[in-house]
Amino acid sequence: MINSIATSGCSSTNYLKTMEVGDVFYMEKPLYKNQFEIFKASNSSYIQARTLYRNWAIPFSIDFISNDNKGSVQGLGEVFNLGNQLTIKECSSNNGMVTWNNVIGYITLKKSLHASEYSIYMYPEEKLAICQIQSDWTTVVDVLDPKDETVKIASFKRTITPQIERWELLVLTKVYFFDYRTLFFLINFISYNVGTS
Repeated sequence: MINSIATSGCSSTNYLKTMEVGDVFYMEKPLYKNQFEIFKASNSSYIQARTLYRNWAIPFSIDFISNDNKGSVQGLGEVFNLGNQLTIKECSSNNGMVTWNNVIGYITLKKSLHASEYSIYMYPEEKLAICQIQSDWTTVVDVLDPKDETVKIASFKRTITPQIERWELLVLTKVYFFDYRTLFFLINFISYNVGTS
């Protein structure tokens, strides 16, 4: 399927790999569209990156697109949905040949009757963050340190208007060896699962 092909090119988004405590980012998209724009609260006129959810791709995919509109990082789900695990790969380019062999981490989802728990792992198997969403959730979600759940790594706040879905990401703790781009994939994963309810 030609539409299954990832965003062309390969460009680094390492400028979003690390963040500082107090950083605020927004992800925004028109309702029922499949592309979020990402920008910092301190400079809302400059788009830092985009995410493109491709539900027509096999497997279902989320592309993380650099500010020069090239492929950078990709989250791969299952064949007909995002499923219970999103594998996150970064592109590399050698003599113009783009490959997606570098796994940087993954996000897993475990569902129960009353909650959904997302876990972020850095490759190969280090669990660095968890996020629980209760079935009666409101609009705020905390991302916690799995070794000490009193430590909040970040928080998300979702706002829905008749036209726009918007997420605010606030960084609360500096975590070393953590790729903060995974938080944008987490927001996409949550958005996909909860819809606009």
